[in-house]
Amino acid sequence: MPDQLNKRTFSGSENIASEDIKKIGETSQIHHPFDYLSDVVVTLDQNGQCTYVNEAAVKLFDNPRQLIIGRDIRELCQQLACPKFNEAYERAMKNREKLEFDEYISSDQRWLKVCFLPSETNITLIVRDITDLRKVNDVIETNYRSMFDQHPDGVVSLDQNGRILRANHVFEELLSIDIRKYVGKHYHRIVRKRFIHRIDEMFLTAVQGEPRTEEFDVLLSNGQRLDVSLMMLPIISDEETIGVHCIVRDMSERNFVAEKARRLHDMNDLILDSVNDAILGIDVDFNVILWNDEAEKLTGFRQEELTHSRIMNVFTRLKKESRKQVEEVLSGVVEPSGQPIVKDERITLLRKEGCAFCAEVSVNPIITGEQFVGLVFTFRDITEKRKSEEMLHQSDKLSAVGQLAAGIAHEIRNPLTSLKGFLQLIESQSKGNKEYFDIMKAEFARIEQILTELLILSKPQSMIKETKSLSKLLEEIIALLETQAIMKNIEIQKMFEREDIDIICTEYQIKQVFVNFIKNAIEAMDEGGIITVELMVEGSYAVVRVRDEGNGIPAKVLERLGEPFFTTKENGTGLGLMVSYKIIEEHNGAIDVNSSEGMGTTFIVRLPLAM
Repeated sequence: MPDQLNKRTFSGSENIASEDIKKIGETSQIHHPFDYLSDVVVTLDQNGQCTYVNEAAVKLFDNPRQLIIGRDIRELCQQLACPKFNEAYERAMKNREKLEFDEYISSDQRWLKVCFLPSETNITLIVRDITDLRKVNDVIETNYRSMFDQHPDGVVSLDQNGRILRANHVFEELLSIDIRKYVGKHYHRIVRKRFIHRIDEMFLTAVQGEPRTEEFDVLLSNGQRLDVSLMMLPIISDEETIGVHCIVRDMSERNFVAEKARRLHDMNDLILDSVNDAILGIDVDFNVILWNDEAEKLTGFRQEELTHSRIMNVFTRLKKESRKQVEEVLSGVVEPSGQPIVKDERITLLRKEGCAFCAEVSVNPIITGEQFVGLVFTFRDITEKRKSEEMLHQSDKLSAVGQLAAGIAHEIRNPLTSLKGFLQLIESQSKGNKEYFDIMKAEFARIEQILTELLILSKPQSMIKETKSLSKLLEEIIALLETQAIMKNIEIQKMFEREDIDIICTEYQIKQVFVNFIKNAIEAMDEGGIITVELMVEGSYAVVRVRDEGNGIPAKVLERLGEPFFTTKENGTGLGLMVSYKIIEEHNGAIDVNSSEGMGTTFIVRLPLAM
C-alpha cells in the first residue's frame, strides 16, 4: 500500500512534492515506486554521478540503466540542450540548495520542469514534462506548499497504515522533534502512551473517511506543557482513502485568551450581580442579554422565564413621552447618543406573585463600535425611598408647626393667663349662672392643652429619660382606660410575650402616646368589641401593637395621618397623632399603621430596648 500511495501522489499532482522526494532520496528501500512515474527521477552522489535512475530516465537518456549508473549527469544532459542546467547544477552542488526552473526545449517544442533537491548526502534530479499543465501547475504548487511549508499549523502526512510520510517545519518546531528520524515509521513513535488509544480511534475514523478533532495536553521533551488541537483528515483518491493528514494546532494562546475572557465574563457577572440596581439588557429584537441577581430578586423571574410580554411589561409602563423615545430608538428613526433615553422615571411594576412595587427606571442605549445593538433598563425598588421622602416631608411639616408653635406659645399663653385670672375674679364676684363659668373654664383648659401639645412640637423636651418596664407602663395605661372601655362594652386584652421588657424613656411622654392610641381605638368602636394590646421583642426593639375592631381607616385618610390639624373627630385638634410621632421619633423609634375599611386598625410602635 505505501507503493500505491506514492504512485497516486506523484502521478495525480502537477506539483513536485519536493520534501517527499528528498526523504525518498535518502531512503533506498522505497526507490522502486519511481519506476512507475512518468517523471524523470535521478539520484546523484556528491560528484554528480548517477546512483539511481527510474524508467522514465532510461527512456530519456536512451541507454540501458546499467550504462547510466555511475555516469556524470552533465554528460548525459548535454543532449537535452538545456542552457540553464549546468549553472543550476553547480549552484546546487556548491550551496546545497534546492533549485527549480522551467526550460523550453525548442527541438521538441515542449516545456520541462527541472528540479535539483540536495540533501546531506546526495542530490535528486527530477525532470517533468509540463507543456500542457504549466499554468495549472503553478496554482497546484502554491496550494501544496501552502499546505505543508506555509501552513500556520503543524502538518504531518500518514499512509493508511499509520506510517509517517512527511511533516512541515511547524510540526517539528511545535513538538520539538526532528521528523527525519521518524519518516517511514509508525506514528506511535512520536505519541505518548497515554494518548495512543485516543489517537488510534481518531486515525481509524479518518481512514474510514470521517474527519475527527480532539484536544490534548501534551508534555514536551523539554518539560513544557502544550495545549494542542489534533485534526485528522482522510486523503481520498478515486473514492478510496489512501492516507491521513494530521493538522496540529497550538491552542495555548487561544485557551489563554478564552480563560482570560471567561474570567473577565465571570468578573463582569460578579460586578453586575453585586450592583444594588436591577439590570435588564435586551438587543434590538427584545432578546435578553443581561439579567442580574438583583433583577431576579426584585421581580421573582429567572432569565429563562422572561418572555417578550414580560419584558414589554417594563417598557409599556413608561410614560407616553418616554415610551415614544424608546420606540423611535428601537425602530431606527432616531440615532441614539451616549445619553440616557429615560432618566429616573417612576413607574409601578408587578412582581411574579402579582404584588406591585414602585420602581425608578432609567433606559440607556448599548452602543458597540458606533453601532446601536440594544437597550439597558436599570430599575430599583424605591418603596423605602418613598417612605423616607414622606417621612422627610412629614418632618418638614413638624418643623414648620414647631416654629409656628413657638410663636403661638408666646403670643397666646400670656394673654390666656390674664383671661383666666379675670374669669376667676368675675366668678367670685358674680351671682350669675355657674354653668357658663364652667364652660369658659373648660374651653380655657382646652386651649392650654393645645398650647402644651404645640410646645412639645416646637422643641425637644428636657425631661429626663430613665429605664422603665414597658409592660408595667402599659398595664397602668390599660387600668386607667379600662373603665372607659367597659362603658362602651369593649374589652381590652393584654398579650405580653414577657414581663421583663425595658426601654429608656420619659415615662410621661410614652404614656401620652399609648393613652392616645388606646383612646382612639375605644372611640373607633361604637358597637363594642375587643382591643388587643400586644407586647413582644423583635431583634433589638420592643414592639407594641394596639389593634381595634372598628370600621378601619379609608386609604385617603390613612395617607394624611400625622398631618398637623388634620382630624376626623368632631372635637379633635389634629395634633394628637402628630405629637405621638414626635415623641416616638425623639425616642429613636418608629410608628406604622395598618388599616383596611371594615377590618379595624393596628398601630405598631417600635422602641429600642434598654441595653
